[in-house]
Amino acid sequence: MGNVSMQLLLRCIWNGVYPLPTLHWTERSRSLGDREPVLNVSQTGESLEVKLNRSQLRDGQELRCTGHHPALEPKDYRSCSVTLKAPYPQGDPLVTAFAGKNVVLKCTETESIPPANTTWLKTIRQEKIIPSSKYIISQDGPVFTLTIVNCSKEEDEGVYFCRSENPISVQELEVYLTIKSSASNAGGVIGTFIAVLIVAAGIVVGVIAYSNRDRICLGHSFGNEERSDVLNLVDSDEEELFNDSATRITAVANGHATSLVQIHHNSPGHLLFNLTEHRDVVRDLTFAPNGGLILVSGSRDKTLRIWDLTKDRKKAHVLTGHGNWVYSCCISPDCSIVASVCGHNQVYLWSLRSYTFIRYLEGKHCLISCDFSPDGALLITAAFSKELILWDPYTGEALRKLSHCFSPEYFPPPPDVTMRAVRFSPEGLYFASVAEDRAVRIWALGIDSPVMENCYTGVHVSNGLCCAFHPQGGVVATGTRDGYVQFWSTPRIVPSLRHLSRVSLRHSVSTYQVMALPIPNKMKDFLTYRTLARCHERSELHHLQDVVSLN
Repeated sequence: MGNVSMQLLLRCIWNGVYPLPTLHWTERSRSLGDREPVLNVSQTGESLEVKLNRSQLRDGQELRCTGHHPALEPKDYRSCSVTLKAPYPQGDPLVTAFAGKNVVLKCTETESIPPANTTWLKTIRQEKIIPSSKYIISQDGPVFTLTIVNCSKEEDEGVYFCRSENPISVQELEVYLTIKSSASNAGGVIGTFIAVLIVAAGIVVGVIAYSNRDRICLGHSFGNEERSDVLNLVDSDEEELFNDSATRITAVANGHATSLVQIHHNSPGHLLFNLTEHRDVVRDLTFAPNGGLILVSGSRDKTLRIWDLTKDRKKAHVLTGHGNWVYSCCISPDCSIVASVCGHNQVYLWSLRSYTFIRYLEGKHCLISCDFSPDGALLITAAFSKELILWDPYTGEALRKLSHCFSPEYFPPPPDVTMRAVRFSPEGLYFASVAEDRAVRIWALGIDSPVMENCYTGVHVSNGLCCAFHPQGGVVATGTRDGYVQFWSTPRIVPSLRHLSRVSLRHSVSTYQVMALPIPNKMKDFLTYRTLARCHERSELHHLQDVVSLN
């Protein structure tokens, strides 16, 4: 079997027989060429060669060579087969490095038949990387490595592609490289974490972390950026957008059944402008959590649209490929990934930097809602089947599954009573879920059942649709189908020092990078939330002691 550019050369040989055998290449008992002509057929002595182009090939296709010989009975024949496989390069899609250091990008491709040709490309224009003293390309078995020497933010930060191509198809792994200005930040975070666990001096770091807890909860970093579902705009005739805090006002985005996305002034409430590219009902909206003017919208037209409101706001980057309505979307805290669900059993992960598809997370049930944890290390999904799943978005592993039990009046739950929404709390220790049984449930990481459950009360009672935490915690709001919003009190908590250290580290370090750190395995399990997979309700009760109620 040979790989000739966009073509596949199949060669079948029956050695050491006389007279010469009769050879046939077949697919599903039919000779190749019956349905559409092959490019070339050549038989010489004991071998038969067939050349096919890409349009005649597909992933999983089984091709069989059958040989007949005059000395054998007609029903007695010899055969061999090959199953074609498309390439599937795998690796870490997000890599962080430090300026002035070497960084290694890895891509593994083991699935393809025939073997794929793998190359490294750079930037959205996908320029092929030529090996040099700056870029060192090597291969060790199925692992293809790109080493960037003395990397710099200006020259090397951005998107890279590991492209694997064989005659079946072309597949790419997108890797986004972030360059930090110095190694002191990561060293300080790791040093803080180790100090917390080993020496009493870590208490000082904890006091500093606690004094900045609002910033951690809101912006997931020690900065001034706040997470909010409002948009900062300038009130002018031309609706220009500025970053001058002295002239900024707040505005709200809302989606309509008419397919419009409307931007309103927050205080007087008048309309500023419309976004009009969707073709069906707008189901979800979310702003970038770093306070930027990036808006992501999901619609029944099966698309996500990414609007950069600092530029030409009337044109959006369109992400297609959903098989159904887009029910929910969310943006990772570092603004690198968009997750979306569309009623199928898959979570779609997209790059917010290059506007391309990254990977699926495969579940078993149809999904309706999703949300990232404050450090971006976890992604939670809610399914119509009342199942909650905590994922590692880097590796695609399902770390924990929880069952959503319904209120007594819903037993047995009718088939149309489903989960509706799930959201993480600002500190990342809890998450809230709401379903059509009108109850809001608060869950704690590592505990199998809700730690708090409240049902809707009052005259206006309707099925729940959505929920959201206050940016500083302590309150969760739920919305009902009849248009009412109710506010529920939740514990205001002080996260443990261990958890604060984990959040600080995971905000900028991926799972793969944590696993490569020279630290004990138990520490790696904690930092990557692998302890969740082994938790049970009784064994995890001590984790509640890490949380102090302020009520």
